[in-house]
Amino acid sequence: MGAFRVVATCLHRSRYVFRLLIFILVVSLCTAVVFYLKVEDRGDYLGRLRGPHHLGHQIGVMEEFVPGLHLKGRPFGPRTYCNYTFRPLDSVDPWDMFSFDPSLSKPSVQLGEKGPYRVVYNIVPGQNASRGAITYCTHATPDFLYHLSELLLHWDGAISVTLFAPGTDAHLAAILVDKLCRCVPQMARVSFHLAFPKDLPPAKGDWMQDPDLKLGDCSPPAKKVLTQRRSQELTYPVNVGRNAARQASKTNFVLVSDIELIPSIGLNEQFAVLLHRLNERRNTLMKIRAASNWTGKGFVYVLPVFEVEPSASVPRDKEQLLQLYQKDRAVFFHRWVCPHCQKFPGLQKWLKRKGKPGFVQVRSFFCACNLLLKQNSICSL
Repeated sequence: MGAFRVVATCLHRSRYVFRLLIFILVVSLCTAVVFYLKVEDRGDYLGRLRGPHHLGHQIGVMEEFVPGLHLKGRPFGPRTYCNYTFRPLDSVDPWDMFSFDPSLSKPSVQLGEKGPYRVVYNIVPGQNASRGAITYCTHATPDFLYHLSELLLHWDGAISVTLFAPGTDAHLAAILVDKLCRCVPQMARVSFHLAFPKDLPPAKGDWMQDPDLKLGDCSPPAKKVLTQRRSQELTYPVNVGRNAARQASKTNFVLVSDIELIPSIGLNEQFAVLLHRLNERRNTLMKIRAASNWTGKGFVYVLPVFEVEPSASVPRDKEQLLQLYQKDRAVFFHRWVCPHCQKFPGLQKWLKRKGKPGFVQVRSFFCACNLLLKQNSICSL
């Protein structure tokens, strides 16, 4: 009996120990969650954890963003606003923009002659391509071309676009470029370059009979068209497009971005003012150079990227963006897909620092210069 009592007492005590351990574990987990939320420093923590579309009544009724919707029903202009390298002036066939000699195609910058892709530069050269401090360098497939009409509302400098259009996608690209060039005067600032697999050169298709393209006016396509690239599940060589657009730019600085991303209004001119301010500090920079042979090459300025709800208006500047952020209608890019991929250094400091309309600020400029002595550096604007 004594042995049974000892065993029973031990079991009874072990239950209390087990319960105590469970209690400690639960408290620790709760503390860790609260600490994480405080570190995030986001105000309405639980709302933000559910993401920018956490309001249940909004899910399913939010309209999808349609690029170029402001052009719906607009008649064509009296003339084209673009200059074509290969298309004759009296031509009415958009396909003629690709009437180039195959020998003009060049291998992609990073893959060379043995690579599978070819590029034809400046099939549509932009006017004043060296205007401003920066060229907006981007890339697109034909079904994303109407994003240009949105980008041109915010960017007043040169734009360099690489069109990836294998096979009959090139004909679709020619039709949509022709439409935009007859509808949007700002298209005169856009340079186009054609990239394609060397075993799928440009080819004519039956796109002119597609009613969804809305060829009678400036309206965007009625729905997303099924391109040859998508139907055959061809690889999209994003870096081929980026590097070709950069290669063709004529300004000292380039802003390499995706065509769906829209910069703050006036960024091009504001960046030029920023460079002027930095140049005024050249005496300090010369002291750094004299001490370390610093040349200033490899200097990178980082722009924070955010995504907003489809129903929200595109913010014009940082102030409007922060208003959306505080209302849970904006998050930093890919917040819910891959947060560590896009969460730029100093995010919380950037969010807390008020912006100045029409003025670009540089965070930790001199610190960045010091880091540059050892490696390529980053400045957050």
